Amino acid sequence: MPEIALTVFTKPWTKPLELLADKVAGLGLDGVELPIRPGYQVQPADVTKTLPAAVQILNGHGLEIRSVAAPLEPEIIRAGGKPPPNTFEEDKPEPEESSEDEEDEG
Repeated sequence: MPEIALTVFTKPWTKPLELLADKVAGLGLDGVELPIRPGYQVQPADVTKTLPAAVQILNGHGLEIRSVAAPLEPEIIRAGGKPPPNTFEEDKPEPEESSEDEEDEG
């Protein structure tokens, strides 16, 4: 069974990230869902600079960014690193069903 991580959505808090990390770590949580929005610690306009810095600060407090609340913009997705396979592949055609199952039944 996969490990369950306890996280908190940090949208209610716009305090500096170092203070936010102290607060969340003090609550005994494993990580955060971080908003990437104007007016928050990481903003879409400077995401390539501030998201890696946020990761470093949070990791330094034993926390992870487990998810983000952000627009699905290519720059934001790239700033987050390589996505898992089959994520955001809108133009990729659906795989055809294999006929192996039909052959095995016979």
